[in-house]
Amino acid sequence: MKQSEITFIITSVINFSKKKLSYSKVRSIYSPEEREQQTLQTINSIREKVPGASIVLVEMGLRKSIDTAVINAADQFIYVGNNWLVKWSCSSNHKGLGEAMGLLIASSRIKTGAVLYFKISGRYLLNNEFKLDGWDNRHYCFKKYGNNISTRLYSFGPSVFLHWKKVLCKSIPSLYKGYSIEEIMPRFIPAGSITEIPVLGVSGFIAPNAESISE
Repeated sequence: MKQSEITFIITSVINFSKKKLSYSKVRSIYSPEEREQQTLQTINSIREKVPGASIVLVEMGLRKSIDTAVINAADQFIYVGNNWLVKWSCSSNHKGLGEAMGLLIASSRIKTGAVLYFKISGRYLLNNEFKLDGWDNRHYCFKKYGNNISTRLYSFGPSVFLHWKKVLCKSIPSLYKGYSIEEIMPRFIPAGSITEIPVLGVSGFIAPNAESISE
């Protein structure tokens, strides 16, 4: 496939709530300014690894006022933090609820026409292990941990775009109850629609404690 036919959707919360998470009293040790720079690095890593791809930045934070360098680095900027459902979800103590709600609200504004969509969490980078080979544009592609998946980086083809939106919608009640998005999403996806990716090629630092992650 042509790189120009690939779209990366970045989920971002620059200006975050100070409320605790279900698993951590500290939501992020990184300031909004540091999170801006980390998100810019996310965009730059995509430009480096997949230079022809289109980049959509979905910002779910409390304020739209972020560095214009970050906004201008993306091909499409979608701000949904002013939506009361997104604000409520992203300020809750369930991180996955915020992500699912933000993506669901933003999904109708994401430009269609790509042959492969990637969702990547902001502040994480594509590393040298990332290879386009093996990513299936007919199904979902996930790294699996037993029955769970990683949501730091995954992909799906255009034929399941509407199904992806339905999966997000169906996941919300369980996410509200405190289940993780990594556990809930795959429950609504048929096993035959998943291609497993053993090495994603993504790395970064977990916000509450700066633990280094590479998948």
